[in-house]
Amino acid sequence: SGSLTALLSNGTSVTIKDSNLSFGNLSLSKKYYSKDQKEAFVNGRGYTSTTNYLIWINQYTSTTTIFKGSKGAWKQVRSMTCVIGRYGNTPQGRFKLCKRSSAHSRPMIFFTWDKRLQKGNAFHCLIDKNTRAAASGGCIRLANSDLYYLANNCPLGTTVISY
Repeated sequence: SGSLTALLSNGTSVTIKDSNLSFGNLSLSKKYYSKDQKEAFVNGRGYTSTTNYLIWINQYTSTTTIFKGSKGAWKQVRSMTCVIGRYGNTPQGRFKLCKRSSAHSRPMIFFTWDKRLQKGNAFHCLIDKNTRAAASGGCIRLANSDLYYLANNCPLGTTVISY
């Protein structure tokens, strides 16, 4: 079994065995979670959404999964590799799709937005050759086909879970 080394904000390095890490009923690993595992996770947590879609950003595996259904009955409809924020810059918690815009002639769908600063975190297109990494400034970068699927299917108000 392997281990994970984390750098704390005070500069201290901490190493933890993989076998000691877990998140709910899922174990932290470099492997993708199965469709059944993902559905069990979101349904077991009792997540709700004001739309019939739910989005889960899994920062541990650099994947974004879209579910359709309702509380306790979410079914995976699409799983996508993504680029997340480096240095923990992608926020964690529960959010909602809140604003639509465009950049580079492609959609941007925000899940955080600060009206005062006029900025936030969004799902948007890949801007370099990274397809699965922690390299963004905090946004979630998706391949064009995945971005358009999200933009065309998930309305504003859709719950976004990010961990």
